[in-house]
Amino acid sequence: MRPPSVISCCLATIAAIAVCLQPADVALAKAPVAARVLKTKKRGRSTSLTGAWSGEYVYPFKIPGNPMRVPFNADLDDVGGSITGSIDEPNTFAVEDVPRLFSNVVGARTGSRVEFIKTLDGTGGETHSILYEGDISADFDRIEGSWSIPGVWSGAFFMEREGAQVEAAIERAAKA
Repeated sequence: MRPPSVISCCLATIAAIAVCLQPADVALAKAPVAARVLKTKKRGRSTSLTGAWSGEYVYPFKIPGNPMRVPFNADLDDVGGSITGSIDEPNTFAVEDVPRLFSNVVGARTGSRVEFIKTLDGTGGETHSILYEGDISADFDRIEGSWSIPGVWSGAFFMEREGAQVEAAIERAAKA
């Protein structure tokens, strides 16, 4: 018997988390990102991946005409460890007249580990999925790990939460 795929395990985990959500968690999921970030701060440290991130992924080797390092922006929602969101990045491999590519993200966080699947939304004719697995820093401001298209290729990635200064400004505004 073949073991379940990472994708089916991720989807099963997300479905199980959704069943366990309390009404307060559902309301929190619908709140603006700034409110969710503040709600998940404990003792000055975030315990959620919710928010804006930027980072880059690295191809395993040079592809003619393409950079080895590709920057990206991510907007993540983390509700009880269930991760959803979106990613945009410069177009380095799809139809040439499309400047940026867009993806949807679905995954899960367990402790200081995160796994998510990035699926391109069809912009530029691309719809494949990429698995990301990484370790979360103790302050929840950086993730480092690897990406892979199973059986095809893989590489490294990192992403950092956009500005601790932004969170401080949000806290000040909430108190005003």
